[in-house]
Amino acid sequence: MKNKTVLDELQAKGHNVEHGCKSGFCGMCKCKINNDFRGKISYIEPPLGMHGDDEILTCVAVLERGSLQVEINTTQEQAVLTKESAPSFDEIAQQINTAFPALEGDIATTTSLSQN
Repeated sequence: MKNKTVLDELQAKGHNVEHGCKSGFCGMCKCKINNDFRGKISYIEPPLGMHGDDEILTCVAVLERGSLQVEINTTQEQAVLTKESAPSFDEIAQQINTAFPALEGDIATTTSLSQN
């Protein structure tokens, strides 16, 4: 399944974000990000459009985890996107061990094998 870009997610929430090429070149989709952002943003392809350290090109940016607050380029309104990080393998194994104590040795073995 294709990751939704920040642009896709903002539009799905009803925000009108100006955009053009949808390939990170024209820079029309550029939005400012909140200085307090603590999370991870990746790009589906390297952005070629000019943008500052406090900006993202929403058409190629993907919010991997965290809560992202952006200032929409056309209206200067604030929009927030949140993506919780997926649990780690160890967290999942711990949940299974708690729910099914009889499997604990099997899960522990799988965990140690996967980390080698």
